[in-house]
Amino acid sequence: MPWNRWLVELSIKYRYRDSSASRWLSMIFSRRYTRITYEGVSFLSILAFIVLGSILRQINLLVLLSGLMIAPFFFNWRISLKMLERVRFTRQLPPWVHAGKPFVVQWTGKNYRTRVASWEIKISDRIGRIGGRKNDNESVDMIMPQILPGSSASGSYRCLIASRGIYEFGPAVASSAFPIGLVRSRTKLNEVQQLTVAPQLGLLTQDWYRLIKTAAVGLRSENRRRGVSNDEFYALRPWQMGDSRRLIHWRSSAKRGEMLVRQFDQRTNRDFGLVLDLWADEETTEQLVELAVSFMATVVSKLQQHIKRETVIGILGDDSMVIEERMTRFATQSIMDLLATIQPSDQTGIVTTLNELANSPSRVSSTIVVSTRPTSLVPDFDKLAGARGPVTWIDVSSESGRQMISLAEPASSRSIFSRKETNATSA
Repeated sequence: MPWNRWLVELSIKYRYRDSSASRWLSMIFSRRYTRITYEGVSFLSILAFIVLGSILRQINLLVLLSGLMIAPFFFNWRISLKMLERVRFTRQLPPWVHAGKPFVVQWTGKNYRTRVASWEIKISDRIGRIGGRKNDNESVDMIMPQILPGSSASGSYRCLIASRGIYEFGPAVASSAFPIGLVRSRTKLNEVQQLTVAPQLGLLTQDWYRLIKTAAVGLRSENRRRGVSNDEFYALRPWQMGDSRRLIHWRSSAKRGEMLVRQFDQRTNRDFGLVLDLWADEETTEQLVELAVSFMATVVSKLQQHIKRETVIGILGDDSMVIEERMTRFATQSIMDLLATIQPSDQTGIVTTLNELANSPSRVSSTIVVSTRPTSLVPDFDKLAGARGPVTWIDVSSESGRQMISLAEPASSRSIFSRKETNATSA
């Protein structure tokens, strides 16, 4: 066994993969292999013809010419191997993205050599959907023109994914055919990363806001009611008959020369619950399911922007989740993670979930349900308890439901990429 391979296996055996020493060893002694390019094959074909002619005709000048042609081939082989020696590459992905929205994938190359620069580094990144077909995998090529000694260079490409899901980036391949492109040296980058692609966001139309206003559960439906107690201090006002003496603010009363009492603010929240009923049978189309999921993701995104108090969110499908917390970025990301992978089911338990919300101690005045079916297909819908206010049912299979949201393009899971661009910078 070669001694360099023995060192690498020794570092893996003692689980020093995360240590700097192990990364240094794997970077120096990583396996590099070479392939002859199409230009190199043409070059060798001409060289073979010259060698054959020199042997048959016994022409010394052709023998000398063949020797001169072999020299650049081996020179290219050695230099291309040197370009990938002691160079470390890392990929940087965003935490999560939305389908149909371009994002940037950045690669950084660090050259640990002190004298020799790396030229014309090509990175071929592989991208595929987990659980998808292998034919849907895509490959993106990116070029780093130069990585100076002891410095780093970065390159990026813009990517657009058309459908939601969990996508896997890697393993990638770094290669170089510098300087004349006859031989290309390659090394495999085993780093594999996953990216969550949330559903596509659309635009809520006036029909949605009109429905919210009619149901009196608008996104900003927080009214204040002034009282004499409870909650936080609001203002001072003149004393009235029936006010408690404990509310008198004696210092301000002495300054103003009249009796003043403290007034407190009592908030009346008109929160609402939002539930996704992702039901499907044999006649339910994929486009209808994606429309309902995009509808839910768009409303949740609006809630995260405008509402900071606790909100009840329910998602029902092949997996279910009901949360009640403030719409922070962390809570929104948890919801988007589930929406990225959820699939429809023929048994969602929507009536049971709505009854649990009605009997919960949460301050839910109304509930909005985004569903792929009308209420006529919901078993025991007439037995739904309405103790917590009305239930507004939005059926995206109907024309009125589809008019509440506008999508740039129909959400589809067939196409992965629609645009790829690359650029590189040195630092």
